Amino acid sequence: MLLSLNLFVIFKTLWGQFCKGLTMSTIEKSEDSASQSSLYSSSAVGSGKLILFGEHAVVYGYSAVALALPCGLEVIIEENLETASGFTLATEGRFAQVPTQESSVLIQAFSQGFAWARKQGLSLEAHYSLRIEGALPFKVGLGSSAALSVATLKALAKLKGQNWSKTELFEGAMAMEKVFHHQPSGLDHRVSIEGGVQAFQRINGQIELEEVMNALPLHLLLTWGPREGTTADAVAQVAQDRAHKPQVYKALFEQIETNTQLGREALKNGNLEQLGVSFDVNHQLLRDLGVVTPALDKACSDLKDLGALGAKMSGAGRGGTSFGLFKTQAEAIRAAQILEKQGCQVWQVNI
Repeated sequence: MLLSLNLFVIFKTLWGQFCKGLTMSTIEKSEDSASQSSLYSSSAVGSGKLILFGEHAVVYGYSAVALALPCGLEVIIEENLETASGFTLATEGRFAQVPTQESSVLIQAFSQGFAWARKQGLSLEAHYSLRIEGALPFKVGLGSSAALSVATLKALAKLKGQNWSKTELFEGAMAMEKVFHHQPSGLDHRVSIEGGVQAFQRINGQIELEEVMNALPLHLLLTWGPREGTTADAVAQVAQDRAHKPQVYKALFEQIETNTQLGREALKNGNLEQLGVSFDVNHQLLRDLGVVTPALDKACSDLKDLGALGAKMSGAGRGGTSFGLFKTQAEAIRAAQILEKQGCQVWQVNI
């Protein structure tokens, strides 16, 4: 099928309007009075994610804990039955800005998603206009590619009247995620599909997922900056270093696992002080793995100076996102205001 691919970026600055739009879930039909072309549209949302504990170790069979972020990316698909087959792609949103160098990867991922859907029996021979809206930043370790993959498949399912199971959504999202990350762990899109706070572990090739209940609200402040390379690059670097020093990295991963379990207990018991300590320890261990940059260290130090009980990088590292845990929302907001005045990008999240 000939693909007509046009990529352009539109900025949208009203965060509140986006969040209100997340309830959109209907399929609509409209008539173009000029051409009388039949247009069908559907939309769906995929959540971003924040890894609390266990990044990198999770690749080697250890556990990780991550939460679904309250806002993510929305994909709106319009089907035009009377226009030449293909698809066009647009993005808009406060942070949903696709870097120019990423456009071809994004197009490949959408193509892979459509190919997977066809294998499930969907007829996709019309022209499809895909629009991305949202406030989730790309390429900073917050699961933007997983959010995009999950939202795309959910929107296609609604458009075609399908009711794919979570297992099927996971399979389709994995196919799209492989375009972005080559060997994804599955954590990002599994958390996006399930929501909440989840403990994740791959055992004998099978994914084990368990919901983690947090006894108290979590008041988090996220901040991010540019990354050095991609998630795949960071994972490959750790794999290379592990091959050279297997015993050293085995010990590091085991320490990360022990700390992850302490963090889970702190979440369950509502022990914010211990949770903060566990975040600090995990950050130190990730530094020992070689994925913490000076910028990430500074971000965590700044968060601690502003009152965070603990702070760590999140995701693959080598830049990207850091977050801090605050005792109250007011303290987190106050810290956010100070960092914004310093030119930092911030996002205050309550879970």
